[in-house]
Amino acid sequence: MNKSRMDLSSVPSLVDTIVRQNEELYSWWIEREKESVFSTLFDDTPIIKPLANRVAPRAEVFCALIRSIQKKAGQISAPGLYMSRVAVPLCHQFVDLIQDTSSELRNLLCYQRREALTGSELVANLNEWIELVNGTHFAATVLSREASWEDGVVTTSNSSDHDLAQFGKSLERLQAVLVEEFASSFVEIVLMEKAKMASYLMLGAHMLSSQDWESDDSDISAEIRDGDNVLSQFHEVCKASDAAIDDTDVGKETDIAHFAPIAMYEGVMSLLVEKLMAVALNYDNVIPDIW
Repeated sequence: MNKSRMDLSSVPSLVDTIVRQNEELYSWWIEREKESVFSTLFDDTPIIKPLANRVAPRAEVFCALIRSIQKKAGQISAPGLYMSRVAVPLCHQFVDLIQDTSSELRNLLCYQRREALTGSELVANLNEWIELVNGTHFAATVLSREASWEDGVVTTSNSSDHDLAQFGKSLERLQAVLVEEFASSFVEIVLMEKAKMASYLMLGAHMLSSQDWESDDSDISAEIRDGDNVLSQFHEVCKASDAAIDDTDVGKETDIAHFAPIAMYEGVMSLLVEKLMAVALNYDNVIPDIW
C-alpha cells in the first residue's frame, strides 16, 4: 500500500483517543483552552488611549484565535461542547467590547462637552471611530469568507464553520449599525445641535421663502462657520485616513481598511443631503410662511 495515499480521515485524533474518553480531563482541557484564548485577547493590563485599541488591533488577534479554535474543533469528533464553551464566549465578549467602545466614543463625541469637539480632540475621536469600524469590518470579513456561501446561505457541511460564518454575518450587521450610529450622532448632535446648523437651516428656509433675499457668494455665512469647520475637519480626517492606507499598501487587506473612512463619509453626507433637501423642497411644509 502506498502510505502517501492513506486515508487518515477515519483515524481518531489524540484528543479523541486520550482526552475525550475522560470526561473530567476533557472539561479541564476545555477550561484551560478558554483561559488561554481570553488571556491572549483580553490581557489584564490597563486599557490605554485611544479607546479603539480595545478593538482594532485585537480584531486580528481575534480572527487568529478563531482560526486556531476552528482547527482544534476539526480534530474532535463531536466538537459541540468545545465550541460552546470556548468559541461562543469569546465571540460574545468581542461583541461586548465593540459595543462598549462605541458607547464611550459616542459619549466623548456628543455629550462630554457642551460645545462641539474641535481641533485635535475631534480628529482623535474620528480616528478612533475609523479604527473601531475597520476592526469590526476586518473580523466580519475574515469570518464570513471562512465558509462557502450561496444566495446568502452557508453551504458548508462543517457545523463549526457554519456557526462562525453566521457570526461573521452578524458582525457585518453590527458594522452597519456602527456606521449608522456614528453618522446619526455626528449630524444630529454635533452638527445640528452643537455647531448650530439646525438654526442656520431654519434661517436658510426663511431666506429661500423671501422674495427680497439676494445671495452673496463672497463669504460663508457667520451662522454656519462652526459647522463648516467641523465638517472640514471630518473631511480631512477621512481623506487622510484613506490616503494613509494607500501609502502602506499590503494587498487585499487595503480593501478592508478603506471601508470605514468611505462608509462614514458617505453616511454623514447622505444625512446632510436629506437635511438640505428637506429645506430646498419644503418637505412637510418645513418652511414657515412668514412673508
